[in-house]
Amino acid sequence: MTRKDVLSLGAGAIGFGCLVAGVALIHPAAGLIVAGVGLLGWSYLLARAN
Repeated sequence: MTRKDVLSLGAGAIGFGCLVAGVALIHPAAGLIVAGVGLLGWSYLLARAN
């Protein structure tokens, strides 16, 4: 993994965290749902890549 990959992963994780935190400010349960759907989508993409 190159340095660029690590920085990209970190930026994506921060962005995902900000998205979940923003939704959770409106409604905590919705924040958990958004986090779950996001992680399911991410795992689906990783499974297709391999």
